[in-house]
Amino acid sequence: MPLNLTPLTDLRTRILTATADEATDSILGKSNDYIPVDTATAHDSGRVVTDPDAGVVFVTYGRDDDHNPKTGQASNTYIVEIHEDMERHHPTGGPKFLQRAADEAQPGFAERVAGRVKL
Repeated sequence: MPLNLTPLTDLRTRILTATADEATDSILGKSNDYIPVDTATAHDSGRVVTDPDAGVVFVTYGRDDDHNPKTGQASNTYIVEIHEDMERHHPTGGPKFLQRAADEAQPGFAERVAGRVKL
């Protein structure tokens, strides 16, 4: 008799979905509050990415195909600079916006994901 792995696959999918939902709420949402805003190019490029094959969910900003209207740089290059440059000043937000949000989301993250998984 073949082993039915469908329930495990379904559970894996639900866990990835719950993780993406929690990352959207507790990391992307918070980092959007902290990100420096000048032209909104960086802010608007934020997204949660799920790679079901690898079983990975991550928050990222920037793309190769969109550019900061002031600098002309691809947003992914510009975002690394504004995230890491502790000397750069913007009217709002500041450096380490994604790291700060991820650090704040860490306590209880797994428990919040578990609470979102429908069994």
